[in-house]
Amino acid sequence: MFPVNINDRDQGVNTSESSDGIVSDGIATEPDDKIPREITLGETTSDKFQLRLLGSFALRDPKGELVDIPSKKARALLALLAIAENGERTRSWLQDHLWTRGSSQESLRKELSSLRALLGSSDLDPLPKDVPRDVVRLNLACFDIDARSRAIKSKGEFLEGLDITHEHNFEEWLRETRAYFDSLVPDQPAVTHTSPEITGRISPSRVCIGISPVIWDTADHVNDIKRVILSDSLDRIVKSLLSSGGIELFDHRFSSPVPNVLNASANNNPQVLLLPRVTETSNRLLLTIELILNETNQVICTRRNEFELDKLDLLFEDPSLMTPLVAETVDEILFALYRRGPEMMPEDECGVLRLTNEAIASMFELSFAGLDRARLSLDKAIEAIPESVVYAWRAYLSAHQIDDPRVVDLKQVREEARYYSRRAIELDRYNPLVMSLLTHVYAFTLREFDIASDYIQQAKALGSDHIMTYDSDALLNLYLGRLPQSKTSALQAIRLSRFLPFKYMFITSLCMIDARAGDYESAIAAGEKSLRLQPATSDRPYPPTIRYLAESYARYGEKDKAIELINSLNSANKGRSVNDRTAPTLQIGEFLKFSQSETR
Repeated sequence: MFPVNINDRDQGVNTSESSDGIVSDGIATEPDDKIPREITLGETTSDKFQLRLLGSFALRDPKGELVDIPSKKARALLALLAIAENGERTRSWLQDHLWTRGSSQESLRKELSSLRALLGSSDLDPLPKDVPRDVVRLNLACFDIDARSRAIKSKGEFLEGLDITHEHNFEEWLRETRAYFDSLVPDQPAVTHTSPEITGRISPSRVCIGISPVIWDTADHVNDIKRVILSDSLDRIVKSLLSSGGIELFDHRFSSPVPNVLNASANNNPQVLLLPRVTETSNRLLLTIELILNETNQVICTRRNEFELDKLDLLFEDPSLMTPLVAETVDEILFALYRRGPEMMPEDECGVLRLTNEAIASMFELSFAGLDRARLSLDKAIEAIPESVVYAWRAYLSAHQIDDPRVVDLKQVREEARYYSRRAIELDRYNPLVMSLLTHVYAFTLREFDIASDYIQQAKALGSDHIMTYDSDALLNLYLGRLPQSKTSALQAIRLSRFLPFKYMFITSLCMIDARAGDYESAIAAGEKSLRLQPATSDRPYPPTIRYLAESYARYGEKDKAIELINSLNSANKGRSVNDRTAPTLQIGEFLKFSQSETR
């Protein structure tokens, strides 16, 4: 996500307790004789589970038998899914609301396994496993749910008596949901379409995007393989958007019947509509993606990607050829959202997307004030919504702080990097951008290369198209001495960076690789190009560029240029030191030692 365009493994769960950390709480369900055999759950049918959320929690199987759900968090988990859009939530969102402490991933897995055992005796599939790995879905077709009925019959409190101490995010969600149901009057219709949860307005700090089904305006000869290729490109765009942070996606591409997404404006949600269309022009297919502000129907972004019909098979054989297209499309969409953010979200509800983009822009503007703004923006975004990718960017900031002469305690910087990395992983270890950012944190800031290697492999396995995946891979391979692999990834990062204002950073990686390979002429060419691309208003040049470019000039026999570069960095750092730490100065003889210990 850009404005343009662990060391800790899962810990074991204490099986002597329920996964919410308490022994049976005594209020799991009411005694069987106190629960009416017939509970009003909309249009009750005999072949469905009956789920009561208004009043005390109650669940009956299709035969009418009470299903005992002893764990508070299992009941809460069912409720979170039951009133979600399409009964679906991401694993990271569920973990963030029910397990903010301890081994959240393992705890969620345990609860799901227990629920499937309790619900799986029938022929129904209430918690299907055949879903994307980062998603949990409740099969709403298997349930009659009172809170989703066409007319509310009960005025009972939502999840009466079910409170989970110390889980602030769940308690906040529960308060908001109770307030919503309390505001309804008996027999009020269309709860399913007006509930803030069911319509997806989970948080005002995220930009909500509704994705319309693809419009195929093509001839019959556009066969299934070609449709698969274009659908896959759209899948990758959607996945990259979701991993960027600050965005809530509601994907209606496969909904049946096809929803009228434009009518969502009646509920002021989603704020933005993404409309994909495939059209045919002579020997080409055109994938057009439009972003439309829901409230005004104003088009804020139009992205067109052309595909030659006779070359589509190449994309099927080698999906990596699609990577630049996906990356540029996502950057263009994010830039449009960043520019129009104030129109979609009040200033006092600074969106996570906007704050994170501002932090990234500030981080790479090469100014000391920019580093301070980046830290403040990320901290504010974390305060708004504790989101995995924001924690990962906060950890990534440590790599820039290590090179900041104002920093006194590098140990504290590393401790903070480890803390923010842990939080990012706890919230979502299946986000490829998170894994890519943390690869560099563990490789550079913490020097724990085994963990960094694990993370970059996970990012690749998740099919990441993000530029930071390639840059982190390039630098990790550089540190480990695998120069050919390092250069391949660096060149791909440069290809993906052509519209970014901080392309200089990725070209610096190439300078570093060429310098380590002893190709000083190429290193000098890359280093000088990086300097030309660096912001003219910066406080100082990018330190890694200066170190490797100066080293290359010195080894190439042009020591005067090397000294000039060293002096430019020393001059920029002078007067920036604090307390008893002096601003670092470099001499020619220090190049090799310094670059090996303080590289980017």
